[in-house]
Amino acid sequence: MEARTVVDTVEKVTGRPARTFAQWVAEHADRFKP
Repeated sequence: MEARTVVDTVEKVTGRPARTFAQWVAEHADRFKP
């Protein structure tokens, strides 16, 4: 596995820390229910 550098670009641009895709899905799942 390749090493990755963590940067704070998302937080600088949006004002909040980055989230994983799993976190985003959990927070928005109700928007995709029929």
